[in-house]
Amino acid sequence: MHKVLMFALVLLTLTSACEIDHGLGLIESEIRGRVIFTNPGAQPEKIDAARVVAVVNFPPQGLGDLVITNTSLNLSQETPGFRLPAPLARYQVIAAIYREKGKDWDYSNILGIYGLDEAHGWEIQSVVLDKAHPIAQDIEIFCTWPASHEGRSGHD
Repeated sequence: MHKVLMFALVLLTLTSACEIDHGLGLIESEIRGRVIFTNPGAQPEKIDAARVVAVVNFPPQGLGDLVITNTSLNLSQETPGFRLPAPLARYQVIAAIYREKGKDWDYSNILGIYGLDEAHGWEIQSVVLDKAHPIAQDIEIFCTWPASHEGRSGHD
């Protein structure tokens, strides 16, 4: 009985001192806001989805320079909200981008950029997430749907 108790005590000591990697965990910092379509009825049929991206280095050199929302914006709303979990960093550009049906994401398909509106004096606004301010909220991105080119030959 004494050996069993001693074994249990040693096992308990070893397992309590062990550090276990629990994976990446949840990102508690984020950017929140809404996209405001200035021409909501003009959404071209070719548009499949729209998302919000936050870019650390602009122009981005690769996918490591940006964070993108996991899901598309609700395109049936004139002002869909968004929530973008993002690591602590200074984001030079927050933008809304779109994807055409049947095509891959093209990050140059920009609908709007945070700050390029009358309220911000038409200047791109950066967003800083840090320990003191891990959440940026009330970010409004004014967007305009691109003109539809349905009559084009389809060759770009």
